[in-house]
Amino acid sequence: VLARRARQGANGSVHDQRHAWTTLGMRFKMELEPDFRIEETRLLSRLRQAGEAEPVQRILNDHEGMRALIAQDSVEKRVPLAEVLTAHTRCQEQILFERAQQWLEPNQPGALAMAEPISD
Repeated sequence: VLARRARQGANGSVHDQRHAWTTLGMRFKMELEPDFRIEETRLLSRLRQAGEAEPVQRILNDHEGMRALIAQDSVEKRVPLAEVLTAHTRCQEQILFERAQQWLEPNQPGALAMAEPISD
């Protein structure tokens, strides 16, 4: 949803674009950043220990890239942020969470549940 909203704001007036970027930045900090921290501290460390270094590094790189785009505080970064966020979400759903389900013990579903993507 955030990625779609970021793309939609690209065609509005300068004021609309700035408002869309400000809203995106706030939602990133309030919703995605806490989700990233949960993934990094609870899920990714377990997957790395299980030998899943490649998808773990991909997710960490995505997190770093999105944080860097947000930190630039530039309206022009909306579309690149939307692209990274879309690819990140696909990677989580198609690769990371599938592998997490294989490696986490059945009595540990909380780590996966706490790291699932946020939706509106």
